[in-house]
Amino acid sequence: SKTSDITGYLDVVAIARSIGLEYSSGLLLLHAYSGSDYTPSFYGIGKTKWINCFLNRQDVKELFQRIIDNPETLEMKDIIAVTSFTLAAYGVDDPSKGLLQGRWEKLTQ
Repeated sequence: SKTSDITGYLDVVAIARSIGLEYSSGLLLLHAYSGSDYTPSFYGIGKTKWINCFLNRQDVKELFQRIIDNPETLEMKDIIAVTSFTLAAYGVDDPSKGLLQGRWEKLTQ
């Protein structure tokens, strides 16, 4: 199992093996983005939700890996893709709402 409901433990080795070495470095960026040990996480979204969203989005795995490998290549379309990924983590289906409105609607349901 990749997660333990009892301890909240995520087996990052199993997750890295499941996505392969090609994309496993992107997990470092996901960890930092979603709330690392010293960075606050997004309200209402735990690590398991972020990992599951990441594993289900090939485009985000490729993007995060590319950013780790060569951060100078970041473009506006990449920022839009990360925003869409963040909205998906919040369960917002309509990315045209934008991050603030989408999060607000989801959190006030």
